[in-house]
Formats: sequence, structure tokens, C-alpha cells
Amino acid sequence: MAFMNDTHALRGTNPGLMNRMRTEFSRVRENAAKRRLFRETLNELQGLTPRELDDMGIAPGQLRDVAWTATYGK
Repeated sequence: MAFMNDTHALRGTNPGLMNRMRTEFSRVRENAAKRRLFRETLNELQGLTPRELDDMGIAPGQLRDVAWTATYGK
């Protein structure tokens, strides 16, 4: 019983911790979604023929850079 009271008391006195945790979990989910998008984009680019890549002006060695830029914009 004392433990529950202490836990309840902590929840009431430290709302900043919950906000930081929510923010961190949101950031982790967003990063996971971006990683998934990067992998999907890279896989699609790797599935193109050399002719299709050439038509788009992309060298085979640039696939990771192109996928990264498309996903993260950097």
C-alpha cells in the first residue's frame, strides 16, 4: 500500500518526466518510420535495371545517397 501511495505521489509531482518520455517515444517511432522508408526506397532503386537508372541519371554507386536524400532530405 505504501508503494502505491508513493508511486501516485511521484506521478503527481513530476509531469515533466512523462512529457519527456512521450516525446522520446514519438521520436523513436518517427525515426523507425524514416528508416523503413529509406530501406523501401533503396530496395526499389536496387530493383531497377541499369538502363532505367541511366535514364534517370543515377549511377549504381549513388543509390544509397539518392535514397538517403529522398528520405531525410540531406
